[in-house]
Amino acid sequence: MSRADTGAITHSKQVRSMEAKLLAAKTLEIHYFLDDGSHAIDAKAFYACQQELVGLIDYVAKQLCVEVDIKTIVRKEEGGVIEYLSLASEHLPTVASVTVGVLVGIIAPGLKEGFKQIITHRVTQMQKSKEEKELDALRLKEEKLKLENSISELEEEKTAQLTKPNNEGAIQSRRGKFYASAKSVEALKGIEFGLKDSPESKEYIWNPGVLREEFDSFINARTEIEPLEDDDALIEVVAPVLTKEKSRNKWKGIYNNNPISFSILDKEFLQNVWSRKVVFSNGSSLQCVLEIDREVNEDGVIFLKDHRVVEVLDMSNNGTPHSLPPRKKKTPSPSDGPDLFSGQYVQS
Repeated sequence: MSRADTGAITHSKQVRSMEAKLLAAKTLEIHYFLDDGSHAIDAKAFYACQQELVGLIDYVAKQLCVEVDIKTIVRKEEGGVIEYLSLASEHLPTVASVTVGVLVGIIAPGLKEGFKQIITHRVTQMQKSKEEKELDALRLKEEKLKLENSISELEEEKTAQLTKPNNEGAIQSRRGKFYASAKSVEALKGIEFGLKDSPESKEYIWNPGVLREEFDSFINARTEIEPLEDDDALIEVVAPVLTKEKSRNKWKGIYNNNPISFSILDKEFLQNVWSRKVVFSNGSSLQCVLEIDREVNEDGVIFLKDHRVVEVLDMSNNGTPHSLPPRKKKTPSPSDGPDLFSGQYVQS
């Protein structure tokens, strides 16, 4: 047997051993280190931290379409307070382990690559049936929409895509609240997380820590997500802003059957509105390029925050096209040097 074969077998055994240990871990140990050696911790802050951790576990389990039972044990130890969260599930023996592994990877990033691969593989397997069901539901919905040819339902579907739950944003929000609650305890120096098979176990499968000075990096994580752009948006104008003096005010309109407030960044169009070259009546609509800012909350629900019309493409009144004043031609920027087609070269 070659050295390469021996090495491959050894690596395979190590991976199996690592996986066995990880899948035996159903307990998360949280050690709150206090700089005064005290065993007392502010009750409101402690239970706020506990609430966010349990909320994260519930959220992760929900994304995996499983249920887990959570039990907590609190002990006083030298240098602080230790809490144990033990998970159990009736679904599969590995569900609780995968859930707690995912949680530790979220709350204290830096999971060892081997563990990360194992957890990712298990999560993929658990989510596979969920994704297949969702695909079947989407296919049925698509067929239904085609048969009904309903514009209203298509617009609702478009809005649903804009506000589709965002897991990463939800996790960042909940994790930020956990560390914000922890930071409110002035004597807290840091938090250590231990992944183990039971509260009584002396062996840690993984034991990362987060220092107090690192809390802010989680607290200040942005809840905004990438803006969306609709290149062919149709907005029915309900209340236009007709004067330059009130240009800071938002326009009112209806987009995808939902009332919105929006601003217009198209300066040329605005000048035409203020000079009365563009006139609005009941049923006026703008076909435009629309940018939409979005923010996600702790449940992964996306809220549409701000709407901006970048460019007005066309206009209509009750479905009848209404021509806009011709746009000014943009003057091309002069080139730095002579162009082959500019006539600036003199042939000898």
